[in-house]
Amino acid sequence: MNKIKLAFFYLVMFFICFLFLEIASRIALATPLFYKRISQEGELTPEPFWRMQWIQREKSMGQFETIAQYDPTLGWALKPNLKNKVYYKDSIINTNSKGIRSPQEFTYERTTPKRRILLIGDSYTMGMEASDNETLTYYLQHLMPDAEIINMGVFGYGHDQMLLYWRQEGIKYHPDIVILGYMSCDDKRNMLGFRSYAKPRFVLQNDKLVLKNEPVPTPRQVLQRDFWRSRFVDLLQILYHNYLIRTGQYSKQSDRVTKGILSEFVKEVKDSGAVPVIAYMEGIVTPPDPEVDKKFLEYWSPIVPTIYLVPYKMAADSKMLEEMHQQGPLYFKRKYDHFIPYENFVIALGITDSLKRMKLIQ
Repeated sequence: MNKIKLAFFYLVMFFICFLFLEIASRIALATPLFYKRISQEGELTPEPFWRMQWIQREKSMGQFETIAQYDPTLGWALKPNLKNKVYYKDSIINTNSKGIRSPQEFTYERTTPKRRILLIGDSYTMGMEASDNETLTYYLQHLMPDAEIINMGVFGYGHDQMLLYWRQEGIKYHPDIVILGYMSCDDKRNMLGFRSYAKPRFVLQNDKLVLKNEPVPTPRQVLQRDFWRSRFVDLLQILYHNYLIRTGQYSKQSDRVTKGILSEFVKEVKDSGAVPVIAYMEGIVTPPDPEVDKKFLEYWSPIVPTIYLVPYKMAADSKMLEEMHQQGPLYFKRKYDHFIPYENFVIALGITDSLKRMKLIQ
């Protein structure tokens, strides 16, 4: 009997301690000063903060996303049939019946002898902040009129979602060339199960990719579960996230997972009969880092055709500066956070020229 009472006593004490920690965690995470102190910035923001930010925004605005909709496999996807939708920075967006950013419809089956080139990526590939006639794919289509260009970029996507999007939709279009727009920020997204919204993610188990968090919960489920979700557990997850960053383990894990996902993407595109290409888009918005660029190119160039776009941007900037008699690099004269139309055009020139040199197009 004494053992039962003792066990009950410990159980009650455990419950009281957990309740205290839970209340303290909820108060702490609701305090802006504490929140700012333990949060990381940008793509290193811990997963619980991404979720709490989405929940707060959802409760105040009462809508999922103005241009996106829930997808059980991908987390979110562009809404189909958007017509001249005014979105971020007053950009104009159109999507077709499949949610592809284009006013044009593309059938799964090939109906013309044109080379079909599919681009997949995040908001930079999608053309966030640019209107339909200012995007990368718009300029590519004009530079390659004998090709059919399909834009499967979606804002906020990590490489995990890009791979799943390829499996779910991309392969159905039977492309000749598949270009993945690489941005290093997507490496960090591969580590998250929640970012712009709840998302799937891959983990490596015995060097094999294992998919987690599928099917992705619906917005209603996310909101309902949040009431019962332990903020103390969230706090522990945040502190562990920060520990991994400080010790350098986060970067190593992100690199391993990213290489695993991109390697699988390259393999599956090749197996479909298409040619995979990586368009390295780092160093366009911000000044390039030669050491980082060299490391990336040395790893991926022997594996998959890789387009290095920095020289095209630097040559274009140099010419523009000479013509306009301006001082200093254009990196610090930006209007947008993403690619400006001028940069989308330069990238399109670089991709077109590279595909010709690789003899992938005429």
